[in-house]
Amino acid sequence: MHHRVLPTYAGIVPMAKHLESLYVKNFRCLDELTIDRLGDVNLLVGGNNSGKTTVLEALEVFALKGLKAVLRYIASSHDEYNREVADELDENDCVDIVEVLFNGRKFSDDENEFIAIGEHAESNNLLKIADFG
Repeated sequence: MHHRVLPTYAGIVPMAKHLESLYVKNFRCLDELTIDRLGDVNLLVGGNNSGKTTVLEALEVFALKGLKAVLRYIASSHDEYNREVADELDENDCVDIVEVLFNGRKFSDDENEFIAIGEHAESNNLLKIADFG
């Protein structure tokens, strides 16, 4: 069984807010996901490759406010992204990483295409991830 060891992000304090709902758009295998009611404890159930880990990764990205280091870590922990390339990238060279995380694997300059993670689509704390350039 594969256990994922999460890195520590020096000086970064994850958001400690209880989410009432979850909205994720264009993140990895998720075109658009809305979970309307989250409780104190939530159970994610599904078959292999159905997106359970992706939901947890989206929560991690949201809690750490889209920190480049967490995006790099998530991207490099998946087979479709060559770890050697990730190690060679400059800290500011994140477009390749966003392309790996972007649903459909095609990154566009269209300002209407972005990864969105938050409580709901109209949330004023909706995290939007697009081009870092």
